[in-house]
Amino acid sequence: MHKLIDQIKVIDTKIKLQIQIIKPKIPCVSIFKRFQGHSVGFQCNGTNCSCSKSIQCSCYPDAATNTSLTNLQAKKPKHFCCPKMAGKTASATCVCLDKINKIPIKCSCDNDDEIYYNRRIDEEISDWLKHVPVQSIESYDTKRKRDSMVRQFRNTLRTLRDNEDFDNNVTTEVKSFMEDFPIWNPGTDKKDKMQFKEKLSDNLIGRITSVRRKPDQFRDVVRKWARENVEFEDSLDYAEKDAYIDNIVNQLKHLAADRPDNDAEYKEILKKEINEIMKELPLKVKDNRDAAIDKWASILATDTASIPENEDLSDVKTDLTLDLEDSLEGLLNELGIIREALQQIKDDPKALQILAKRLNKLQAQGIDDDSIREKMENEIRKFMDDLGIAQETIDEFVGELMNQVNDIVQTSQLENENIEELHGIVDDWLNSIPGIDKISQTKIDKISRDLVTAIKEAKEEGKENIEDEMLSRIDEAGLPIDADTIRKQIPDLVNKVDLWPLYELYDDQSKQILLDEINGIIDGANIPEGKKQLVKDRLKKVLDHDIKDASILDVRQVQNHLKEDMGRAISEGGISYESQLDLLDKLSKAVSRNCFKSFIGLGRYIPDLKQSAKKYIREALDEVPMNGRKKKELIDKVKNTLDKNINKQLPNDIENTIAEEICCIVEESPVCEDENIAKYLKCLLSSISTKVFDLFTCKNNCVCHIQRRLENDLCKVIDRCPIDCNKKRELKRNIRDILTDNENRRLSEDAKQAVKEDIISVVSDLSIPEDKKNSLKSSISETIFQDFDDAIAGLEHDISKVKQKIFNHLNKAIENSPVSFETKEYLHTKLKRMLDEKLDTSLTNEKKNVILDDVSDIVQDVIPETKKTKLRNKLANKLDSQDNENAFTEAIKKSLEQNIKDIIEKASIPKETKNDLKMQLTDILDNNEGESMAEVKPKIKGKICLILLMSRQLRRKSKEH
Repeated sequence: MHKLIDQIKVIDTKIKLQIQIIKPKIPCVSIFKRFQGHSVGFQCNGTNCSCSKSIQCSCYPDAATNTSLTNLQAKKPKHFCCPKMAGKTASATCVCLDKINKIPIKCSCDNDDEIYYNRRIDEEISDWLKHVPVQSIESYDTKRKRDSMVRQFRNTLRTLRDNEDFDNNVTTEVKSFMEDFPIWNPGTDKKDKMQFKEKLSDNLIGRITSVRRKPDQFRDVVRKWARENVEFEDSLDYAEKDAYIDNIVNQLKHLAADRPDNDAEYKEILKKEINEIMKELPLKVKDNRDAAIDKWASILATDTASIPENEDLSDVKTDLTLDLEDSLEGLLNELGIIREALQQIKDDPKALQILAKRLNKLQAQGIDDDSIREKMENEIRKFMDDLGIAQETIDEFVGELMNQVNDIVQTSQLENENIEELHGIVDDWLNSIPGIDKISQTKIDKISRDLVTAIKEAKEEGKENIEDEMLSRIDEAGLPIDADTIRKQIPDLVNKVDLWPLYELYDDQSKQILLDEINGIIDGANIPEGKKQLVKDRLKKVLDHDIKDASILDVRQVQNHLKEDMGRAISEGGISYESQLDLLDKLSKAVSRNCFKSFIGLGRYIPDLKQSAKKYIREALDEVPMNGRKKKELIDKVKNTLDKNINKQLPNDIENTIAEEICCIVEESPVCEDENIAKYLKCLLSSISTKVFDLFTCKNNCVCHIQRRLENDLCKVIDRCPIDCNKKRELKRNIRDILTDNENRRLSEDAKQAVKEDIISVVSDLSIPEDKKNSLKSSISETIFQDFDDAIAGLEHDISKVKQKIFNHLNKAIENSPVSFETKEYLHTKLKRMLDEKLDTSLTNEKKNVILDDVSDIVQDVIPETKKTKLRNKLANKLDSQDNENAFTEAIKKSLEQNIKDIIEKASIPKETKNDLKMQLTDILDNNEGESMAEVKPKIKGKICLILLMSRQLRRKSKEH
């Protein structure tokens, strides 16, 4: 019976295959425009395709299916010349056989993409099944059930619509599929079984949702190669592996863009590049790593070289999922919406990941589209609603979150344009080098890309002298041009790169966005038609003036200037007072929304205020009578203080300390009974922590790394000093010797003091006038401190982020380890406790006070002008109630003091501000006894105005008092 069923299946498959061979399908020529040079009278009017010659080609499967991993479909007749003709690697010719009728046939472009997509989904499922463990001995019914469930699952996936709910629907279907799917499970513990099944489900969901809807032959070739040959380290999840694959794909596409005519040369270029890429990958290799990498590189180079020359080379640059996830998580923490909701996100980060994926899919369709923005906003609302957040709170913060999403998308677009700008700078410079016209364009393009990469990395790492980086890349290229000729041209490139990125690029775009919104507001405003254009012109001048020379460091100031200048321009436009107020309100909101987009270098939101600092900031603002948004603006102002006081240097030898502690924890855990697993865990977890530290550990951590900068800066100081030339030379030589003696010292406060004292000692021995000596000492000390402080700041990190990254990576590795649930829990708890102890993120009392001082200073600015005016008027009225003829007596003084305290106590201003104001305002009554009230009143009124206007200095004066 079973044999009969199997025979029926084989017959059924053959019949389906024959039907596929017979049924002709002709894709629209628009898909094959890259093959137009080889077409045989092929035409398309957008709906139907037809052939103008009575010939037919025997061709390979269409492009949609040809990019698939497994190319099993039979050849089909096509009314176009074989795509293989377009590739230089193919020697096959297209043999035209039978005559055909000239009948237009409906285009099947969409159908071809659907075939490709369905085939790729099937391949992902098939490959996933290879990694699903099953029982060693199974009944026939169990196998049949599994095959039936897989077949049904494939069919179900094909019915899912490609919309914003796709990822969620896939998750639902996979969970449902896995509930009753027959597999082998580890152990008998129910929780272990659930976790094991969930891990398999997540892997399948990731595979399905990562499949592209459009054919990408490069990506498919690399994925197939990776699966058949390469094994990544166990600590990597599916998304991380996918990211490595995408990186390889994009690198190969760059090489394909400059493909040489000779296939053998192309293959060698590919192999060399792949070799370099793979050396950096976290791969599992049993034996000789270099030999294995070389073998795998040869296989991929051969596969890649067989891809037709005109294959689509576009990169996917719109995936902002991770950026959206990180940014939204930071903003939600910062806003502090609801503690329980934030805890839910920490406990189950998948909800935020799903939101980020959906928002990423929608933004790729065009974030400027109102319908798309509405869908994105609905997704955010649903996400917050699922967390149990009240509707009122959702309404308050959804705009804030949507603005964050919008900023991320625009930032990404502008950053891409910035890189294109740098490419233009480098290309122009290369083409200006004498003799460059004798070099092939392929080689020039390669050098250009290498230079752009080097410049971008150097800028990101904060390197001041990038000339060496440029020369290094050019030397590696081996240009047949005299080295001196190139060196003479380098300063020109350095000067141009120093000005990159040009902020005007950002300013122009953001200014236009803001200008468009302003014009829309004016068009809808209740003002005479004849004055609308006048107001638009005035406001455009304001924008041109205020954003033209703006720095990324004074965004708030620019924003305030814009609002003030706009208000002035509108008031001068002869518009009614009521219309002015409404218009100003709308324009102010537009400025607040768009002003930050001019300054891509400055993050709009603090990524995540560190928990300890947040506690003190919130406490300082608790009594301030203002809404949450205003509080957030004040917290933004504390950003610089937090950056200075929370970042620290990693402790010395922390890498070894953590590794040793990990080994001790594993040895004391329940797993220690199994020596092999214990050894495996110690090696795995220690190597993971080492890799994370490598990401944060700056290699330029010794005096020798800033020696050149120090020497140059100190020589400039000495050159400016009016002393004898011989003494200058001697002093410079002594400084060089001192720096050389200290070159191996680690950058630290101690090293800074030691170098400074040695150099100052040499200066003290100079036989020059005392005033010149003191001036020189002061300038040298200041220069040494500046250079050392800048370098030391580069060694400091947000230790809480370092700690969290290590813990996350260790957790992933433990979850994937072959140990019991109890052991995993034990390791999680012990490792967290150890990391909290070894990587201390608490603040010292001194730093707490610095933060609190800055916050208090900022809070002083909170008193609105209207409240200052009311206070001033009430105090002035009390003074005026005294008769001018009377003398200023002790009794009058005490009466006024009490009046002042009562007035301030009733005012709705911060408590700390009240105390400062009481102290300052009562102090001004001193030293006036005996004078007439006519003389005292103007003096006291003037001091009251001054104190209320200079509220920031109030607190500092009260401290001194």
